[in-house]
Amino acid sequence: MPPPEVVVCDVASLPPGERREVDFGGRHPVFVFNVNGALVGLSNRCPHRGAPLARGFVGALVSSNGPGDY
Repeated sequence: MPPPEVVVCDVASLPPGERREVDFGGRHPVFVFNVNGALVGLSNRCPHRGAPLARGFVGALVSSNGPGDY
């Protein structure tokens, strides 16, 4: 059975680069991100340590041409 659909917000109220937390009644919250116009949902629970991801740093991607170069 597919999970229930949940209305998070009007798309226009979540501009690119913004996020919104969605609570599903006691479960770990989900964050919905607008990534260049595409809405993406992500659990707020780190799969490795179980910590809340929302407390982490959100920043730009760092790229490298090789080891030690960034």
